[in-house]
Amino acid sequence: MSILLEPTVDAIVCHCLQISGSEIRTAAGALEAPTVRCIMKCTGAGTGCTACHRRIRRLIEDQCPSESSPTCVIR
Repeated sequence: MSILLEPTVDAIVCHCLQISGSEIRTAAGALEAPTVRCIMKCTGAGTGCTACHRRIRRLIEDQCPSESSPTCVIR
């Protein structure tokens, strides 16, 4: 069994809720400063078993590279 280290756009990232990489990238692109917590609020991804948090973080970093750690702006 291989581990998907860099999820592709159409790959399922959150298996609990069947959220794809493209859904996460779309949400990250719409946010000023996306975080895993923001993606969880917007898409529901990562709210189940939390095993996908690392993959979500990687997609955010690829979508919105930043030198500092962003904070969530969604309430």
